[in-house]
Amino acid sequence: MNTKRMFLSLLVLLLLVGGLWWWLGRNKSLIDYIPARSKAVVRLSVEAQRSSELLSRVSVLTHLPINSADVEGASYFFVTPNEYFGFIADIRSEAARDASWNAIAFDEADGVRWLWSDAGWLGALQGSRLMILGPGTVAERERLRHTLQVMMDAAADEGFGHSAKADVLQADAPASFYTSASVMPAPYGTLLRLALPESAKEIAGVVTTSSAQTQITGSMWREGMTWGEVSVPTPELPFTSPQLLHARLHLSGSAFLKRLRSDGSMRMWLTALSDSSTQTHTIATMRDDLRLTIAQIDTTAGAQYCIEGVGENSLPLKVKSAHFEGETSVGLPAQKDYPTSVLINLSALRAMSMPEGLRQLVNLLLPQAGHVYIQTNERGDFVVRFLDQ
Repeated sequence: MNTKRMFLSLLVLLLLVGGLWWWLGRNKSLIDYIPARSKAVVRLSVEAQRSSELLSRVSVLTHLPINSADVEGASYFFVTPNEYFGFIADIRSEAARDASWNAIAFDEADGVRWLWSDAGWLGALQGSRLMILGPGTVAERERLRHTLQVMMDAAADEGFGHSAKADVLQADAPASFYTSASVMPAPYGTLLRLALPESAKEIAGVVTTSSAQTQITGSMWREGMTWGEVSVPTPELPFTSPQLLHARLHLSGSAFLKRLRSDGSMRMWLTALSDSSTQTHTIATMRDDLRLTIAQIDTTAGAQYCIEGVGENSLPLKVKSAHFEGETSVGLPAQKDYPTSVLINLSALRAMSMPEGLRQLVNLLLPQAGHVYIQTNERGDFVVRFLDQ
């Protein structure tokens, strides 16, 4: 009898636990579908979705149906631990979902509609929840599907919303983000990594708009950080230039070379440096105020560049690639509180020859601005402004 009661008690307990698990899983919040160890998460508010064309650009890029008018509440972009790009949102109504998805071929299993796009992205529609992951090759399709399935099946407390980093996404701003510095996209991500302190492994920030300008402000991520701690300048555009990039960096030449060698994107741009021991020796003797100019990048990703600084006895030093022409970064101001400045000519960037996939990514990530101006301080606070001219 006791054995029977124990069995019945255990059965009831299992049913209760199973019911609780089902209920919690059913009500898992959107952000908890995102893996806690994701390398980047961006929260896009309803305001930002309505006022930007970002979701329609994502739809064009992925060849999957996304209509901002049908999205309910905030949506999220993220980079998974295995470095796939992802998007997740709730679709407002069943009619909207059916209108978008029933017109295209998909597989359905266990209540999930799966769609593989010809652009290499995998979509999953589970009830009202839309998840997209990619890009990948046909051979990676099952890996993408497995990653999305794990996200759907994981317990809520394994999601990003239960991590300490999720707090920074609650900022009162159109968009907010957390990211590992290693996955920030080129070109401004590459330069921002170079401009920030070497200890800046993770950063967080907000995106705001005013007077038709977009501005990103933030700092190195630290647990419990608040936006009131972040001090940012209001930089003015110092000058316009046909050159692709100007930078004034609060780095010694040896520190610059160390950072350069550890960053694949920048190392690729200045690949000619590896062919000149004389140039690298000269750069290594420069003091803590470098000026970098990149005129253009060719189809093999090699850059026409000029690097200027001051060596021993305050003597000016300069190294440049064989075909570099035009003005340099001498006029870029250095401020006491914000010693690092970077100016990127976005119009010149868009005019460059580049692979079509990269061009699509540039068009997706960069607003139609003329320049982007970055400033950082020694503590790791930063501001990125997209300017019309």
